[in-house]
Amino acid sequence: MTGDHGHLRYGEQVIPYRVVRRPRKTMEIAVEPDASVVIAAPLEASGDPCLPWAGFSSTVA
Repeated sequence: MTGDHGHLRYGEQVIPYRVVRRPRKTMEIAVEPDASVVIAAPLEASGDPCLPWAGFSSTVA
């Protein structure tokens, strides 16, 4: 598994997230009990998997 961190901006709010790549076919977005956001993406997915099609701006660090 590999991991990246990033954030997306929703209005005035900045939401940090962690990307975990796993051997899977679909993407999963989970909000954990501590309010952290984890995105599980397929190993072969390229680039930032974080919803650019939904009008969010995101940055992966």
